[in-house]
Amino acid sequence: MSVVIIGVVMLILVALGVGIYFVVSAKKCKDYETQNECKEPCQWDTYGYKCIGEDDDPTPAPPTSPVSPTSPVSPTSPTSPTSPTSPTSPTSDTQWKDVKYVRLFKDIEINEWSARYINLFEVYIIDEEGNNVAKDSTVTVLGSAYESWASNFIDEDETTLGHTGEDTHDERQPNFHWVKFELTKPSTITKIILRDREGYPDRLVGLRVGLYDKFDNKIHESKALKIEDTDGGIYHEIKTTRRNWINRQFKFE
Repeated sequence: MSVVIIGVVMLILVALGVGIYFVVSAKKCKDYETQNECKEPCQWDTYGYKCIGEDDDPTPAPPTSPVSPTSPVSPTSPTSPTSPTSPTSPTSDTQWKDVKYVRLFKDIEINEWSARYINLFEVYIIDEEGNNVAKDSTVTVLGSAYESWASNFIDEDETTLGHTGEDTHDERQPNFHWVKFELTKPSTITKIILRDREGYPDRLVGLRVGLYDKFDNKIHESKALKIEDTDGGIYHEIKTTRRNWINRQFKFE
């Protein structure tokens, strides 16, 4: 057999082998169902979600849906001017709940020794039911000279005088006088009324009222009384619904 014939036969066999390889490969690629199984010479058709031969064309990506045009934004209506904020009023009577202690005190130094005392005919501490819970409280005062007068602050007798201080009538009289009322139980307080002593208006100056819970945490503290407050009368009241002192000539109006 001539060399030419042998060469032709070899070429035919090689071509048949390559053809068979691709047919078998293509067939095998189609048989793979998952991307992990689809190995070279196969390739994974991402958008067709199948395994194809290396010469096969993959499925083209789907067209992107057109974006709808953005509707025009309507012009913002002009903002109406903000009305001025009214002054904050005291909070409701919830701020005076669970009151265990009430104190009258002066926290400023007073030059005139005779004006350092706290002199009052009566102190009324009114709870949410309208009861005067001061009358059953325990009262203590600054100084030992007038300890026996302490109960006069709460005896509901406006002819007996409650008094603070030491038994010295000169500059040795200490500053920062106070009266402390311990209520029988924590209470919701709505108002406190002080019955002043006529003729001694300067002894009211600087006087504050503080309310405290059973742990002595401050619940509320009033403004200090001023000499002008004595012009309004002999009764001076603070309440949950008012920021300032109410001064009048009669206990209830």
